[in-house]
Amino acid sequence: MSLENDLISWISNQISALIGSTENQFRELLSVDSYASGRLAGFASHSNPSRLFFFIKHGIQQQDHREQPGPPTRESTAMSGAENKLPQTEVLCMTCDDGLVQNKGKLVCVYRSKDGPIGARIQDSVHVAEFNKSMIQSAQVALQEVFLPMMPLECSIWGDCTEDERQQLLKSMRNISGSLSDASRSIKGGLELQRMEYKPEELAKSKSDENAVKADYIAACERLVDVWIEQIEEVLQDSERKDEEDSGPDVEMEYWRRRNQNLQLISEQLKSKELRNILVNLNYSKGKLIKKWKALDGRLTDALNEAKDNVKYLSVVENFTEPLYSGSSWQHLSDCIPNIMNNIKIMIQISRSYNTGERITTLLVKICNQIIKAASRILSSPGLIWAQPYSELHYNLDCGIKICDLFRDQYKMLVSKVAHQGKGKSPEINEASVFARLDLLCRRLGKLQSLFTTIHQFSQLSRQNVDGLLGIVHSFQTLTLNFSQKNIICSI
Repeated sequence: MSLENDLISWISNQISALIGSTENQFRELLSVDSYASGRLAGFASHSNPSRLFFFIKHGIQQQDHREQPGPPTRESTAMSGAENKLPQTEVLCMTCDDGLVQNKGKLVCVYRSKDGPIGARIQDSVHVAEFNKSMIQSAQVALQEVFLPMMPLECSIWGDCTEDERQQLLKSMRNISGSLSDASRSIKGGLELQRMEYKPEELAKSKSDENAVKADYIAACERLVDVWIEQIEEVLQDSERKDEEDSGPDVEMEYWRRRNQNLQLISEQLKSKELRNILVNLNYSKGKLIKKWKALDGRLTDALNEAKDNVKYLSVVENFTEPLYSGSSWQHLSDCIPNIMNNIKIMIQISRSYNTGERITTLLVKICNQIIKAASRILSSPGLIWAQPYSELHYNLDCGIKICDLFRDQYKMLVSKVAHQGKGKSPEINEASVFARLDLLCRRLGKLQSLFTTIHQFSQLSRQNVDGLLGIVHSFQTLTLNFSQKNIICSI
């Protein structure tokens, strides 16, 4: 009985800190609800359920009204009509796995994590999780920012998993994160067009002239459409886009998905009956604003079609960029780069809107950025480069240089094939922007390779007994040691 009281107090303290209930409310719930008390007993004895959900439900405070004999009096009638105005109470409710209901507020989950009955240290086997209105966004952030970075590239916890199985798991987790991100944006919504606050039926009561009422209503429609034009113009211009200098291709994909969603939301609003009626009245007025609106409507349609088209083709390219984010070997990079470039070639030849030089340059720059990040990740995965064996380090640096050369060769093949097979004029790609950071990577890898080759050669010379060489080798080793101990990040 003492353990049960301790468990009740412990759970009560946890949910009190999260949703503001009291221990009295919890004990009252258990005393009046046999279902709740039975579930708690099963939870404590390691039988079903393994999880309990708590939430606050708002209800009307009940008052004790005794029936009075005879016909209803004025006071009793007034009391009956004022029931809806009584203060609301907060009632603590509990459910479990098989009875979870939709809840608009905060939800607290108490769950067991160990086999066997709950011991004296309740916190060792019972844990608490909190869910609120933004729990989809919270889950996406936790998966993307906490769990995925914690997934090690090389670690014994993978057990007997093969490389393909590990890659498939990481890819699935990234897909789930992307789906949660899309769902979070859908819930948030995008631009909401301003609604009509003008009510012509109310104005008609105060004005006897029907023509004056119509004129006022048309003027109100024009003012509203003018506001819509400003709102939609801001979305079409999209002046808020500011990508990081080293952002990868996933940022480009995310941008077009978000833009497609925002434009689609505007289009759906304009198809509603309320907004269509306003546009019909605007057509009847035949004012100057109608031409401006039709031009904007055409631009909106073109922008929506463009976003849909770009999302379709970029989604195909995205399928082949996964090794750039999760690949743990140089072979993964060398296998995916030709596939990426081939799909970009197809996109240039088929896409109606993403085949411009500016957009292809942007995409290639972001791919180069991710190649640099992947190369840095693989190179540093065995540890600090100062502590790596020379043979392994030399191999990794050489592979990194070959990856840069492979991308450049694939780029030349892309430009050549597009020029010979493409319909119309080939896009003018800015090569200087594309290869600026990748060439810098290649030069740094070459310098690191030269540096560590020299260090290795002097270490070999130190083993030879050559007259006059011992002092030179000792001076070089001292310089190398001092250099390695300084706060210099020797990286790519």
